Amino acid sequence: MNWEVKYYPEYWEGKKLAYPHVPKEHPKFARSIVVGNFIFVSGCTGQDTIEGKPTSEEFEDQMNMALSKVKLAMEEAGSSMDNIVKTLMLVKRQPDYGVMRTTEVEYYLK
Repeated sequence: MNWEVKYYPEYWEGKKLAYPHVPKEHPKFARSIVVGNFIFVSGCTGQDTIEGKPTSEEFEDQMNMALSKVKLAMEEAGSSMDNIVKTLMLVKRQPDYGVMRTTEVEYYLK
């Protein structure tokens, strides 16, 4: 039996939602959504969007990839990294926490 995934357009308050930077095989959730004056961004991992594999074995490289996805999502929603109020990042290994914070701060200062 052949299974085929059909993609139907989704609409929110009359606006068609399209996510050109989310691969079709990716789990079906919005990278970002605008609600009033808020932008909610999710699912920004250190994986390459085309291959679906980690960009590198180095945690710092994966952080940069994840933050570049956040930046892209914010820009697509009509905003920028300057308007981020809160982040929630999940880190697998405790020793990577310091690298995560340093990389995040450096990314915001670019």
